[in-house]
Amino acid sequence: MLGAMAVPVPEVVLSLANGDRTSLTWQNEVGGLTYEVGAGDRRRFVKWAPAASGIDLTAEAARMRWARPHHPVPEVLDTGSVPGGTWLLTAALPGVRACDRRWRAEPATAVVATKSSVWHGH
Repeated sequence: MLGAMAVPVPEVVLSLANGDRTSLTWQNEVGGLTYEVGAGDRRRFVKWAPAASGIDLTAEAARMRWARPHHPVPEVLDTGSVPGGTWLLTAALPGVRACDRRWRAEPATAVVATKSSVWHGH
């Protein structure tokens, strides 16, 4: 969930954005951040995990690579670490993010859509 305070964009996220628009889309309780970067064909996402967060983005990338042939999972484009944390760069999937305002306003619809998609292979 996004906090009310402005969060500085980590330098590595700006570097990965390579001049494209960067927008914070998610902030978790331990300092993990997710940014939407670019638009259209250049739309992608960067996850940032501070070193002290306990988030293992390398393991997340491995799970995503394993799941990708079996389920719609974003393609892992790159991963890495810098002093202070780790990052994961993924391609964007078509559609609207699960944390989009629309789905937060209609959680029952979002759950049904997710169940249908997962259970029926869509």
